Amino acid sequence: MSQSTLIHSGSAAAADGAGAAPPKHGNVHTLHQKLVAGIEYPRSATASYVLPPTILAGVRCFFFTYIFVIGILGLVRWVINKPTTVLDFEYFFLFTHLNWWGLFAYMTLTLLITRKAWASGFQDDAVVSRVTAIVHSLLYTWNCTFHPIVVGVYWWKLSSGFGPQSATGKLVSGSQHGASVVMVLFEVIFGAMYLNPWGIAPVLVILVLYTIWAWIFFFIGDDWVYSFLDYRGSAAKYMYPAVLVGTVIMFFLMIGVHKLRGALYGKRSLRVPAVASPTVEIPMSQV
Repeated sequence: MSQSTLIHSGSAAAADGAGAAPPKHGNVHTLHQKLVAGIEYPRSATASYVLPPTILAGVRCFFFTYIFVIGILGLVRWVINKPTTVLDFEYFFLFTHLNWWGLFAYMTLTLLITRKAWASGFQDDAVVSRVTAIVHSLLYTWNCTFHPIVVGVYWWKLSSGFGPQSATGKLVSGSQHGASVVMVLFEVIFGAMYLNPWGIAPVLVILVLYTIWAWIFFFIGDDWVYSFLDYRGSAAKYMYPAVLVGTVIMFFLMIGVHKLRGALYGKRSLRVPAVASPTVEIPMSQV
């Protein structure tokens, strides 16, 4: 028996629109059903239509380690470069940092779900609770939407300080404003998660909450974490609506990318450990 088996379940094969349309849910009434519509846990979070499960898990373990190391390196560097020995709480108001740790949270939860799924032979849907499914789907939506925006805004408006940085600074900044998108695109291309339209609601909530968070920083320190947020400046007149419109556009653009992935994969099926399926194994060349 080889390392993985192709799952030909209709709902599993359509969990993200790759190979078939997402499963119809009829009337969805609960928050859980709306936010995870089209996602079949645990398979959608832990399997791929292209990569063997061990390779997928291995790459995610590397991402998890890389994100953690860069995150800690950036935090230590932030503390060292401050004139006081007390942690400057501005670190926790920069969206770039929140975004980076949001990616770390997604990878952490994905690996935890993977571990439970492997232990259950991918047969027990109960390994992912409703709360876990909601949180995981929200983290996926967050990362798909905001990482491209953060990278775009940084290189458009904020990258003037990139050149003068030390090698360590460039490593941290380059990771948070470049490598992050590579990791997100890996998840989109080789993963099996689905981005559904209901996700726009929590995305906008996150945007509003962060705006409030940035204003709190202004009221506390009489300074803006990002200069373009200063309502007294000319940039605010177009940056506030631009970020809002850009977020909505990026969200639906990513939905389009997921649909394109589905079209490219055709009728491929999820590759999960062989123990997970009683069906006959079929080589990918025959799919």
